[in-house]
This record gives sequence, C-alpha cells and structure tokens, in this order.
Amino acid sequence: MRWLLARKSTCLALMLSTVLLTGLAAFWLETTSLSLSELVLTGLLVLLLVRDFCRQLAFNKRCDDASKAQQEASDQHELRRNQQRFLSMLMHEIRTPLSVIKIGVDAITQTGAPLKDKNTWVQRIDVAIDNITQVIENCVQAEKHDAGLIRPVISRFNVQQELAEMTSQIVAANAEFASRIHVLIDEQASHWLDTDRHYLRSILMNLISNALKYSPPFTPVFLRIEPIYTENTKQLKFEIENSLGKAGAPDSKHLFERYYRAEAAKKFAGTGLGLWLSQSLAKQLGTRIDMALSPQQTVIFHFNLPLLPSA
Repeated sequence: MRWLLARKSTCLALMLSTVLLTGLAAFWLETTSLSLSELVLTGLLVLLLVRDFCRQLAFNKRCDDASKAQQEASDQHELRRNQQRFLSMLMHEIRTPLSVIKIGVDAITQTGAPLKDKNTWVQRIDVAIDNITQVIENCVQAEKHDAGLIRPVISRFNVQQELAEMTSQIVAANAEFASRIHVLIDEQASHWLDTDRHYLRSILMNLISNALKYSPPFTPVFLRIEPIYTENTKQLKFEIENSLGKAGAPDSKHLFERYYRAEAAKKFAGTGLGLWLSQSLAKQLGTRIDMALSPQQTVIFHFNLPLLPSA
C-alpha cells in the first residue's frame, strides 16, 4: 500500500511538471529565440530531474519506514526482556520472605516451643512482610512512573519536621534501626524547602534502606544535612553514608540502571528498582543523586536541593 501511494505521488508530480513545462514552452516560443528542439531538450532534462527527485523521496520514505520498523522491533524485544527480568526478580524476592513466613508460622504453632523462640520468629515474619511490602511498593511506583501518572507536587515545608516523621517511620518498622541511624543536622537552624515532600521522603527512605541493608550489621548509617552557600545559590545538601559490607563497593556505571543488581548483592532482598526510581524522582526535582567512595571504605550518596530563607 505504501509503495502504491509513493508511485501515485510520483506520477502526479510528473503530470504536473509536464503541464507546467508545456505552458512554459509555449511562453518561451513567443518570447525567446530558442529553437523548439532546444526547448524540448530543456524540458526533458527538467522532467528527468523531477523524476529522480521523486524517486529519491520515495526511497527516503521506504528507508524511514524500515528504520521505524526496526526500532519498533528493538523496543518490543527490550520490553519483553525487561518483563522477563521483572518476573524473575519478583518471583525470587517474594519467594524468599514467603518461605520465612511459612517456617515461622510452623515454629510458632508448634506445641511446647519456647516463648523466646516464638518472639524471634514473630520479628522475622515482620521483617519478611516488610520486604514483600517494599517490593510491591517499588513495583507500583515504577509502574506509575512509566505511565506518567506521578508528577511532583511542590509545597513549602520544614526539613527538620519531615526528617523526624521519616525516621520515626523507619524505626517503627524495625526497632534495631534506632541505634544505627544518626541524623546530623544543625538543630538550632530552621531549614525550609520548596519541593515535593513525598518525592524527597521516598528518595531518602530508599537510600537509607539500602545503607542499612548493605552495610555490616550494627554499624552506623549517617544522614547529614547541611546548607551550602555560594555567591549566587543557597542549597541544602543531603548525604547518606555507610560502611561497605559483604556486597562490596557499588558499580557506579550501572548503579542507577533499572533492575540492575550486582552479583554480590543478589543474596540480599531487593528489586533493582529502588535506586533507579530514586534517581528518576530526583531528576524531576531538578537534581541528581551521585555516589562516591571515601578512603575510609564507606559509600556516600548525596544530592542538593535549593534552600529557602528561614520561615
């Protein structure tokens, strides 16, 4: 069908060119000293040029169609590959905590089991449920992001108050984290931001959760917030630092890729979506998350946001 339309367009262009040239020839015969044979040769030359031009247009159209078809095929292949990786990740990440829940329920309902052991299994079940919840939440957020259903809602809020609510939420999920998370901020200052508070909380929650997960047990995780003043800008710097654990140093080249997980990190629960989603949200806020390794064998994630005058 496309070939037929291209042929029709070419024929129409040739017909219009013939009519135009016939009129021009009649005009030139009356106003110029060129012979009829010279005018005919000139007209034929113009027709050949028009024909070649139309052929080139048709060829370019076919090339564009072929290129689009190839791109669509490549996009479909990438989509299927991502779907397979997603399903594989989802089955793996949900199967493990479900196994913990099943074993825990069996242990709790066992007759004569010590109360201490039952309490231990209750805590493990709580963690397993939290892991499943986090997997589902990341998947839902990623789906909304792909569909363009989430957009930043800008509002003004106090950073200290937001941090207090966020850390309380993390500690409520696991009391052990209370002794590990150290928030370093000038308590005398009052910092205000004009951004999406839910985006900021999601970013910080993901980065802190990663730090707690991949650092050695019982080691501290530092969240530092400090203002940075330059000649033209005032910004608030967020920095999350933790010691390197068994998974080793992150791969900065692939760190923020969707579904990417280093081989050494696959023994830990995770979706490969958290850092990708955090970076996507950060870019919507007009910033980006960067990662650095310190000489003290710690990993540091950091980003900046514009700081408002104290309210």
